[in-house]
Amino acid sequence: MLREDIIRNIGRDDVIKMHEDAHEKVRGIAEEAVKCIKEKKVKTKFALGWGIQQLEDPWNSVLVRALYDEMYDMLDLNGKKELAFLARAYG
Repeated sequence: MLREDIIRNIGRDDVIKMHEDAHEKVRGIAEEAVKCIKEKKVKTKFALGWGIQQLEDPWNSVLVRALYDEMYDMLDLNGKKELAFLARAYG
């Protein structure tokens, strides 16, 4: 089923709510991952991998995207560059 069909079938408000819920679920994980990056304990790649492993469903693309978005918002410029590179490299 195409993404547009999914949005039409469940409604735009439901999709927005689903994304907001995903951001709420991952915010704590993102904060911990970014804290470790800023304290120079781990590199961005490992922090993102750890964060994905902490998700209740690591195969849920909505949760993974929400984690990426939350981490991106919290990082400084160099961290944002590394995270963007990882997103392009690993898809």
